[in-house]
Amino acid sequence: MRGLIGTRNLKRAAADRLRFLIPKVLLRPLTATHARLSSRLLPPPHLHSVGPSDFATVGENYLRLFVSLCGLRADDRVLDIGAGTGRMARPLTRVLTSGTYQGLEIDEESVYWCSRAYRRFPNFAFHHADIRNRVYNPAGRVSAADYRFPFPDRSATFVILTSVFTHMLTAEVENYLREIARVLTPGGRVFATFFVLNDASREAIRRGASDLRFEHRVGQTWHERPHALESAVAYDESDVMRMCEAAGLCVSSLHHGAWSGRPGGFDWQDVAILRGGSS
Repeated sequence: MRGLIGTRNLKRAAADRLRFLIPKVLLRPLTATHARLSSRLLPPPHLHSVGPSDFATVGENYLRLFVSLCGLRADDRVLDIGAGTGRMARPLTRVLTSGTYQGLEIDEESVYWCSRAYRRFPNFAFHHADIRNRVYNPAGRVSAADYRFPFPDRSATFVILTSVFTHMLTAEVENYLREIARVLTPGGRVFATFFVLNDASREAIRRGASDLRFEHRVGQTWHERPHALESAVAYDESDVMRMCEAAGLCVSSLHHGAWSGRPGGFDWQDVAILRGGSS
């Protein structure tokens, strides 16, 4: 029975990967007709894999949160982990007039496109991280639990992670938090999204207010789909706090999102604002 279940799970995981790849393959021939999008910093259709939401609108909404929750400044040295096709970079081009932007992304084609599209912004750079991920980069050479960011200590004043920790397992998140603490300046800020489980979100799930239920537990993580663990990963609030503190980061505020069906969420995922140590 165990072997049968394992086979089924492998097939489901393969199907998940195909669902991600097929749109890219089918839409790639359209890239030439969308070359004009590059001048507007909008990615071609086969690269835009961040869901059904409007690319530009989401970026602008996050920019407002960066300013209101983290005090984003024109001279910030920004590190965007999981930069994708520049959804966060695009609005930041108007703000970082004296600062810098470094984008780190596991999809090599997205990095290549961004590197070309942002050539007129010399303070913006994109880097490929060849990290294994069963959905987005299954042939990656390095585990996220062992990856070291290619940036010096204390080189970033503001770090962004949107929809990154929601696809990572415990050891991977712990390593990323340590790396963030290493590259962050004392007092630097972090904007990170999670799926956080606490009494309020669990009660909303119990009432049927959420499409996500996170019923499958593996160690310290809760998963929506046991055959594709990284598709959606949730953490107990106490574990989020513990992991951040162990890495030397302080959780200065936690803002619940709308994913669980709780009223008043101002984003889809939960947002944690972290700060670096003072020394």
